[in-house]
Amino acid sequence: MKKVFRNSLFMLSFLSDMISNFGDILYYYALMNYVLLIPETKIAVALVSISEALPIITGFVMGIYADKTKNKVDMILYTLTFRFFLYAVVGILMGFQPALWIVIIAILINLFSDVSGQYENGLFAPISLRIVSDDDREAAISFRQAAGSMMSIVMQPTGALLIIWMSFQNLAFANAATFVVAGLIIYSIRSKLQGLLVEKPIEITTSESNQSIFKSMKENILLIFQELKKIPEVKFSMVIAPIFNGLFSILGVVVLLLINQDANFVILNVPITIMALPLAFTLGTIIGSFLAPNVFKNVSLIKMIFIISFFPPIIFLCLLWHNSYAFVAFVLVMAILSAVINPKMSAKLMNSLPEDKIASLMSGIGSYFQLGTIAARLLISALVIVLPLNLILLTFLVGSILLLIYTIYKERSL
Repeated sequence: MKKVFRNSLFMLSFLSDMISNFGDILYYYALMNYVLLIPETKIAVALVSISEALPIITGFVMGIYADKTKNKVDMILYTLTFRFFLYAVVGILMGFQPALWIVIIAILINLFSDVSGQYENGLFAPISLRIVSDDDREAAISFRQAAGSMMSIVMQPTGALLIIWMSFQNLAFANAATFVVAGLIIYSIRSKLQGLLVEKPIEITTSESNQSIFKSMKENILLIFQELKKIPEVKFSMVIAPIFNGLFSILGVVVLLLINQDANFVILNVPITIMALPLAFTLGTIIGSFLAPNVFKNVSLIKMIFIISFFPPIIFLCLLWHNSYAFVAFVLVMAILSAVINPKMSAKLMNSLPEDKIASLMSGIGSYFQLGTIAARLLISALVIVLPLNLILLTFLVGSILLLIYTIYKERSL
């Protein structure tokens, strides 16, 4: 971890990322408060929800474009400049009377910004391979994960306070300014980043510069599964990870339903109960991120996945028994283990995948692992209409037990 702190390029690029992330948080809170000022609030909220889901689809495509881009460092600066102008336009629009058409334009601009951010992340992926060595990658990812979680704890209330003190127009301009600051930081290390790519050019494994985007998508999808099967740890998690993510993506909805039906499930009061789940995840992420490169450094990824697979049945049993305290405690432990697994998985992928395809493959794998999240949210949206809550919990408990049985079988067959 000391090597990570002494790596000035890593720390400056991380600072740039955190500043732009703060702008995103600020903008989201401002937009959600702004929609309350117009008569068509329900329509506006629905549009915001849809726009938040769309980037899941676009990430893979932007990864392909990022891999095809030659001048990656300068293009990162161009994307940050582009995002500055996008939110400057929002700032101008916020000077008019609140209206649905302004919300629609603001949502579209935010969508363009998110897609641009995906492209920027893809551009930076092969550069990051040169900033941090393979041996230090897990520690670097753990640090980013922990620091990001800690800073989000500070950023969220700060954003909420700024919304009280500043006008929506000034908030939009402040958000635009965060991308200027982020861009200036990247510009200050531009020559060093370019030097890394000159010193060690990106190794080209395939030649496809003239391929259409659709052909590239098809070939990259096939390549994703080929690469996944080459890495034993990732192959082991191909079925487990999407289902695991799906099971835990619906916990927030289940908690709200339990609060509504059972007053005994409430911890002190409703706001604290609602806050308990994300707080447990955040604290678990921070603790696990610090433990990952130290206590669990020599524990295999497969062993960690095997251990964490015991937690979904336990957590759904706690929910079925309406035991909120045990539920939060086990979620905290599960979040710690998850925070240990994520850096190990990311480091394994980044150290194993072909670097000329790393942006498209990483985004594609991320999208694949999130398929269970999409399916689970659609499923629970339908189940809450037709089934009582305890039967829904029983359904997911059975699913989590089947996942555990499958994990035990796969682990023993290795």
